[in-house]
Amino acid sequence: MSLKISDLNDTQLVRGDTIRIMCRNLKDMDGVDYDMSAAGVWYCTVKSDLTTVDASAEIHLTSTANASQFDLTNVATGQLKVTLSPANSAALTAGTNYYLQVKKIFTSGDVLSVVFEPEFRVYERVVITAPV
Repeated sequence: MSLKISDLNDTQLVRGDTIRIMCRNLKDMDGVDYDMSAAGVWYCTVKSDLTTVDASAEIHLTSTANASQFDLTNVATGQLKVTLSPANSAALTAGTNYYLQVKKIFTSGDVLSVVFEPEFRVYERVVITAPV
């Protein structure tokens, strides 16, 4: 499995910017593309404390309520993209350590955690004026 949060290694994630979480080349135990297309709901949650209930997390997205933020086009071939909007990332406090998780709960009850990032941080903007 490989996870890439766009530009995480090259630049700092900035509060109020669009942040894309891209999961690519997810494989099953036999090395075959992992088919994640079975019915169920995807979740993306960002919270500063693991004991916080999901509904009270700083960011809590579901593929049902926030469908446009989940690109499920290629989940049958082990690819997934979740987009945190500028409003989502603006809800975070710059410099704070957050936990980020992307997972799917299948209608069968199976749970697939695709991403667990225990050190997710954003930085404050330099330019703070609204775009024209």
